[in-house]
Amino acid sequence: MLHWESRGDSKLKVLVLLIPFSLLCLTPAETAINFPRTLEYSEGKYHRNLYDYRSYGAITLERINIPQHSIEAALSINILTSSDDCDQKKVKIYTNQHGLPMVSRDGEAFPSNSYIRDKDLRNVTVTNSNVTLVLTNLKQGYLFLMAVMPPPESRIKQQGLGMNCDYFLTAHCKIKYLLDEDIPQLMFNATRVFSFNDTTTFLLRLQVPVDVVSYTVKLEGCRQSLCPVNVSIMESLSSDVYNSSISQCEWANFSCILQVNYPVVNSFNYILMKSLVREDINISITTVPHYFEIAFKRKVPLTKADGLTEEFILASDLGRETPSTAEEGSNFYDYFVDWDDKTLQPHPTVNIKVLDTATVVARFKLRTSDTGSTFKLIAHAPLTVPSTSASIQICLSAHHLSPVAHCDGPSFNITTKKEANKHFVYVPYPQSGLWFISLKSQCYQIHENTSKEIPVVCTQYPIVNLTIHLSPCLDGGCGAYGGCKLYFGADLLYSACNCFSGWRGYGCNDGSEADSSSTERVSVYLLTLSNLGFMPGIILAIYRKFYVEALVYAYNMFFSTFYHACDTSEVYKLCIMPYNALSFADFFASLLSFWVTLMAMARIPGGLRSFFHMLSALLISLGEVYDRHGLVEQLLPIVGGVTIVLFSWGYQCYKKKSIYPSKRRLLYFIFPGVCLACLGLILNLAVETVENYKYVHSVWHIVESASILFLLPPKRGQKDEMNTLSVQSGDITRQRLLDNDELSANLHRADETEPGVASEPSSPPETPRGARGFKLRKVLHKPSQNLVL
Repeated sequence: MLHWESRGDSKLKVLVLLIPFSLLCLTPAETAINFPRTLEYSEGKYHRNLYDYRSYGAITLERINIPQHSIEAALSINILTSSDDCDQKKVKIYTNQHGLPMVSRDGEAFPSNSYIRDKDLRNVTVTNSNVTLVLTNLKQGYLFLMAVMPPPESRIKQQGLGMNCDYFLTAHCKIKYLLDEDIPQLMFNATRVFSFNDTTTFLLRLQVPVDVVSYTVKLEGCRQSLCPVNVSIMESLSSDVYNSSISQCEWANFSCILQVNYPVVNSFNYILMKSLVREDINISITTVPHYFEIAFKRKVPLTKADGLTEEFILASDLGRETPSTAEEGSNFYDYFVDWDDKTLQPHPTVNIKVLDTATVVARFKLRTSDTGSTFKLIAHAPLTVPSTSASIQICLSAHHLSPVAHCDGPSFNITTKKEANKHFVYVPYPQSGLWFISLKSQCYQIHENTSKEIPVVCTQYPIVNLTIHLSPCLDGGCGAYGGCKLYFGADLLYSACNCFSGWRGYGCNDGSEADSSSTERVSVYLLTLSNLGFMPGIILAIYRKFYVEALVYAYNMFFSTFYHACDTSEVYKLCIMPYNALSFADFFASLLSFWVTLMAMARIPGGLRSFFHMLSALLISLGEVYDRHGLVEQLLPIVGGVTIVLFSWGYQCYKKKSIYPSKRRLLYFIFPGVCLACLGLILNLAVETVENYKYVHSVWHIVESASILFLLPPKRGQKDEMNTLSVQSGDITRQRLLDNDELSANLHRADETEPGVASEPSSPPETPRGARGFKLRKVLHKPSQNLVL
């Protein structure tokens, strides 16, 4: 810090302060700036989960903000797994600017009349090794990165059985870019002078407005007729711009003129000047824009822009309208409309008069949120008199105007004839930004003798009706073999089709691997009618008086039948109630059927069996709600039931000092039943694939229901091998209570009379034979019942 002590030093102080400003005024305004003068860096790290590719909804999406004046973006990509023992999978990485990448992972066909732009698409395949992807020629906006896993294995794996492998995507992005102050800006209709006295390179930027069709760059001031200065005009920057060989400007009369037609609008264009010699050369640059003519609005005569072979007329800037029927907050159903200046009402159908002497243009703007939908353009030309006809060429382009003769986008023709007066085009996942619709007509007259079409000048211009709107998937649906769903990724909502019956593609339009209708019907019949295998088990359970078990088997048969009727096919399906309810009932009934069969086999008291039935119902229902497909939730009831059976049998063996159940029952009933049940479990857990599911799972239904016939115990109330009433019966009838005297007498005779020896008559003296016989029978009958009890 300086301190001025005396008043006399004030003049010196002012002089010292003015020296830098005076030097600045003597310096030329356009000082030399080497490229790159300063490089700025922007970094970002991303971590996302990866999913097996079943449909476009299973992609992993990320978006990266690209700043203006970006030179390159280096993406370091790696695939991680939850365990080192997991298999390595080839993950495809796609990048695209301004819109979601529209790709075909496994060669699926795209819908007809669809425009797929892959010009800016970049892709690389990554395993678990680190891969670096360098992207150049970037424009300001969003860069979308998409990772796609391979399809899952065809074998159906039980959740929790075997290793569960998860895959993750990690990406590190490093972006190089320049600052605004490092790149001098040119203005239209203004002249700037640049001096090559101490540098050989100038990098300049030029902001292109949306109404510019073309512009001219004029260089002057060089004292040599063949000026040693090369000039190049670019839409974006790259890391090798400075070292690249750029086209030499054709100097004539000490000037050079460059014409840029159809530039990318609403963004920067870059001009690179490079001197071949280190001399003191002063170059002045002037930029002149050429705009659209708005003849329909202003009624001005048409003028041709310099350097262009045709005129361009801006017919309409389209607005957008959200239908009242669309979901709140959703712009996936917006229409692009033309507003009536008088009534201020939107017209969803845009009527445009198409000229043959100039290209008529309509334009509209898509937001970043629109890229998750599908854009559709419908063009319709009203019919004319038979003696005349007109052909209209239509071109659709993004970010810059495109002539119909050299269309940089989807293009098609329609006529005023009946057979070809309407056409449409889909643009899946369109790029955000400004879109242009270019139209031009050609009139014909039918020759009276030859009936040929002769090109003529249009005396009456044809009118084209344009309908432009957004929709999820294809017109809000996916045809007869898919359903449209909305997904959320990278803070972006996007739509995708969930196809079934083997159909694939963006709109479920590829049937190259689809199942036939007969195969679909066979699948439904097998998986539903195979549940009738429970009928013999239900009948046997009722016959043997296992009424609770019969009820559970019938419940299982019913809900398994209608669950598969609702789940097997999306073409032939019958859902009697919500799918989640059917799924719960099917899984719950299957486990409960195992449980009640095991409890019937167990040798336990009836009260304890009722307790176990209620406990199992509570725990199984809780497990099914918690995780319906979990291995623990499915095996725990079976393991618990088997444990109870083995303990009860072991106790009976200990109590009776013999094998229980008998060897005959173990060999001819228990062993085959267990083998059938285990076979069903093996088929269900280890053999099922997507292709054979309808066959294997149907066999599972039959095998499991057949095991009931072997595992269900004998009839309740029937004596077992030990000639005693079954403990499980509970069929003991209520006996008539005896009088005390009769009970005492009966017990006395039972104690004193040996089996097989006739008892002596008691006092008083003997009674008639009939009465004695009756009393003897009575005495001998009741002790027998009491002994059995």
